[in-house]
Amino acid sequence: MTTMALAARPSLSLRGRTLLALGAVYVVWSSTYLALRYVVEALPPMLASGLRFLCAAGVLFGLQRLRGEPWPRARSWAPAAVTGALLFTIGNGLVGLAETRVGSGVAATACATTPLWVAGLGALRGERPTRRELLGIALGLAGVALLGAGSDLRHAGLRGLLLLVSPLAWALGTVLARSERPASAMTFAAQQMLAGGVGLLAVGATLGERFTASAPAHAWWALGYLVLAGSVVGFTAYAFLVRYARPAVATSYAYVNPALAVVLGAALGGEALSASALGALGLIVSAVVVVALGRR
Repeated sequence: MTTMALAARPSLSLRGRTLLALGAVYVVWSSTYLALRYVVEALPPMLASGLRFLCAAGVLFGLQRLRGEPWPRARSWAPAAVTGALLFTIGNGLVGLAETRVGSGVAATACATTPLWVAGLGALRGERPTRRELLGIALGLAGVALLGAGSDLRHAGLRGLLLLVSPLAWALGTVLARSERPASAMTFAAQQMLAGGVGLLAVGATLGERFTASAPAHAWWALGYLVLAGSVVGFTAYAFLVRYARPAVATSYAYVNPALAVVLGAALGGEALSASALGALGLIVSAVVVVALGRR
């Protein structure tokens, strides 16, 4: 159930809507890493991701208009463009590039560091971290070091290293988006996707990417899944959490998604993780749990 459906049910408590949004983010986003791997195996990563977010933005804008929501104000486009570029052009785009060389489980493990970056950015903004948060950040950095030293990323070259930048961009976009108070969280999410999608298409064109007519049908089906489930359902649920839930709750998907993504990658994608990647997963998930408990 999307946040649009949640908003249409005033009888449902904020706690109930938050739980439904968390369920959507947990389940759907865990599966998007494997779906993205199927996409980038046959389609250009940046152009495909750009098309994904442009389509998702069009769906959201259309649904909002059907609900009678007004068009966004001109002043809201600047923050939407900045956060959209961080979340989608950089954050999601780098994951797509990396998954041409690494498995979906490794990508999900790297992205699990997002709450640690959020805590670190909060410290830079004057929010003094607790001892528990500092312990969590230290554990997370150890996990990142172990993941980077493992064969999964070392053999991926520059694209593997860029994967480690993705959660930092996503965390910065999350922190900046939280300071905004748009009239409609879903409309603002559509604006972000539109801005990020345009940026991805521009980067893809600059890199010389091209769509080919020989791409298999399963790649297009996976792209459609990313549009409807990953973006329309998943990100609008996340936008709801960013606006109404505590930061530790909104980013709690980060220690659920990697474990589920690893299971899905192994069960459906035939992926095998090295011992170093599994060790990094354990350290990073433990670190995020410690940080989340420290922010309760």
